[in-house]
Amino acid sequence: MKKLLLYTLAVSMTFLSCEQEDEKPSVNNTSNTGSIADFAGVWQYLARYDDSGNLVVWSAAEQNCFTQTSITIDASGNTFVEYYSLDGTGTCILQSIPGQFLYVNTTTINSVGSTATQCPLISCTISAVQLQVPVCISIDDGPGFFNGSYDLYEKQP
Repeated sequence: MKKLLLYTLAVSMTFLSCEQEDEKPSVNNTSNTGSIADFAGVWQYLARYDDSGNLVVWSAAEQNCFTQTSITIDASGNTFVEYYSLDGTGTCILQSIPGQFLYVNTTTINSVGSTATQCPLISCTISAVQLQVPVCISIDDGPGFFNGSYDLYEKQP
């Protein structure tokens, strides 16, 4: 009887120690096939979201100004940002920012901005129709940092 009990325990332990390694295989949706040319075009500003994913509500003047902002990406990854913001008097002003996007994979591109910007390297999430650009915060023209908020852009037809 002891031999049967030991045999049963040994078999049970063998099956318990041989559990399936990958019950749910991981799916890698990113691919390195493609290029920055896949994302060439004009991307129009839609909205800003805070670090919790909530829509940031702007005043009517701010919204009218910010929605003029766009990013143009050419097939080589060269970019031209037309960034609109309000100055201290409430006037919508344009800041033109050249830069470049580098292809990482089908869901990520890196923005390599001008060295004059406070955040010269930004990793952005992208799809065929939407681009999320992390917001770089700079106080008194000091070094920039990311606070988790992002601007959402939509690719124009």
